[in-house]
Amino acid sequence: MEMKWHLMNGMIFVFGVVGMLLNFNEWYYVSILQNTIDYPFGSEGTLPYYYRTVSIYSTYCLMGIGILPSMYFMYCCTNFKR
Repeated sequence: MEMKWHLMNGMIFVFGVVGMLLNFNEWYYVSILQNTIDYPFGSEGTLPYYYRTVSIYSTYCLMGIGILPSMYFMYCCTNFKR
């Protein structure tokens, strides 16, 4: 039973780090490098709200960087065996 918990914990950690790196890459690409040619910014059609401006999209990506580690921390705190 202990081995299953460690395996699940490791998988969640790896997926969290990969997601965090993907969000960081998007934020860096759009906010720092200002490469916005590939993105449909503006309020045309049926786009999600975070495509309205570059600053909203970069803030959305930064929130993803902070949310994934906090979700992992909450998972570890609730499943920690004393």
